[in-house]
Amino acid sequence: VEEGARGPVRLALIPDGGPSGQYFWQMNVSTF
Repeated sequence: VEEGARGPVRLALIPDGGPSGQYFWQMNVSTF
């Protein structure tokens, strides 16, 4: 459960001015 929650929690806690409009795959920015 902890590993499964890591990505959503990380994205929910992105500070203001952080990345937006990007796609993520396994907590890394995807370049597709």
